[in-house]
Amino acid sequence: MTPAATAPVDANLAKRIDEHLRRTLVENYRETDRMFFWLLLAQWAFAIILALTLSPYAWEGKTRSIHLHVQIAFIFGAVINSLPLTLILLRPGERSTRYSVAVAQMLWSGDGTSSMSRATIRRALRATTICSAARFGDF
Repeated sequence: MTPAATAPVDANLAKRIDEHLRRTLVENYRETDRMFFWLLLAQWAFAIILALTLSPYAWEGKTRSIHLHVQIAFIFGAVINSLPLTLILLRPGERSTRYSVAVAQMLWSGDGTSSMSRATIRRALRATTICSAARFGDF
């Protein structure tokens, strides 16, 4: 075969390979989002169960009430998970969904003594953008 005859075949093959790569990546992103949907719910449930187990009640004299830890676990868990869970359901596989899941995971993994700086969030988002751009040749 001459080089001119193989050029259209190579171009067609490269297009098919590129399309297959993109479809595979999008499906991988969607599957990962589905996994993180359940992980975020499990983390939230674990935080509530832990708060109920370790310190369920506060005592003021003879009066017993739900301890602040239980309320914080419920409310802050809802705040942290609300955006990622909504985006996972409405926009699975999208870049913004991955970013919101990453930020939620960073917030869940905090040790309570240090707050997450904006620089840390920017570095994480920049690293995700660079990896994504490098995969698609946009870098």
